Amino acid sequence: MRICYLADGRYIHTHRWMRYFSSQGHGTYLFSFAPVTPEHIEAVEKAGGKYLGELTPFYLKRWWRTAAQIMRLRRFLRSQRDRSPDVPTRAARTPR
Repeated sequence: MRICYLADGRYIHTHRWMRYFSSQGHGTYLFSFAPVTPEHIEAVEKAGGKYLGELTPFYLKRWWRTAAQIMRLRRFLRSQRDRSPDVPTRAARTPR
């Protein structure tokens, strides 16, 4: 299965989750909502993932701007559906 993360690409927790799912045989991809450096991109690739780009600006208090970014992301994922049929178009929660 291919898993697409919308997370902060600078954080070690993102890298750890990507490493875990990559070790389970899943493909992991990351859209970061924060600016990342080449070192962070290298850490993502070392964790077995692929860096797809940055969604900025990402607003928490001005949610309508963030909603527009997410709609653009959904359109992108839908356009990729033909090429990679297991890319999710909705966020999925992992079981606790």
